[in-house]
Amino acid sequence: MWRRLLLALGALGLISGGLGFAQDISPGEPFRDCAQCPEMVLLPPGWFTMGSPETEAYRGRDEGPKHNVVMKGNVALGRFEVIHDEFLAFVTDTNRTMEPCFFDPVFPRNGRHPAICLTWHDAQDYLSWLSKKSGHHYRLPSEAEWEFAARARRVPGTYQRLEFGEDAQDICANANTSVKECDDGFANTAPVGSFPPNVFGLHDTIGNVWEFIEDCPTENYEGAPANGSVWKEAGDCSKRVIRGAGWINYVNDHLRVSNRGWLGPKMSDVMTGFRVARTITE
Repeated sequence: MWRRLLLALGALGLISGGLGFAQDISPGEPFRDCAQCPEMVLLPPGWFTMGSPETEAYRGRDEGPKHNVVMKGNVALGRFEVIHDEFLAFVTDTNRTMEPCFFDPVFPRNGRHPAICLTWHDAQDYLSWLSKKSGHHYRLPSEAEWEFAARARRVPGTYQRLEFGEDAQDICANANTSVKECDDGFANTAPVGSFPPNVFGLHDTIGNVWEFIEDCPTENYEGAPANGSVWKEAGDCSKRVIRGAGWINYVNDHLRVSNRGWLGPKMSDVMTGFRVARTITE
């Protein structure tokens, strides 16, 4: 369906050509650039309303004003959050020194669990290493790209506070998090892919671990780019945006798709990781 939509939009001149289909990449179909590369999924073109309404419960002051963002359909995101074994390959290859909790079982986990105890700088160095390995430029998602991906179940022009419905049982069936009203089956992080993907084919955009974003946090969305690009100019780059909430968070405040968090670039913890992104060459 997305392939037909892309071709139709291209024929009408509404999007540019060359969306990477020379590599036979179609929206929603996983691909991998190299043996050590994470699986990726191309996002479809479209638009969405970013931010939350002023009437939304638990809304932060930095979540508005609501604004429309247009996505060209030339960005791919990791199908999963980067897993421990993927990051360990980088650590081993570069003899990198890591925080002790990266290796120590602070709670039970295996190589398919999301990589944790990472700083924003760790993520950047991994992405540089991966770019050299693959021959493609890997980066962190922009905040707009991430929110578009996390709202994949939304019909353009509509809005919901949570990705998987308003009921806690829906969250527990579709995301790993700490919710009193139900048991999702995991006391801490879950192996990636333990829960169903959204309609773009992405797993764990909400819950499991917070995800580092390329943008610098801003007080609000005044002047935010409308094309999904990374936004640093108006932000405080002594901090970095994190999105999506983690396994220790609750539904009403943190698991809202519009919720924004931040972490210092040299800080790490047991509930923050990241997801890779790359622009498909035009």
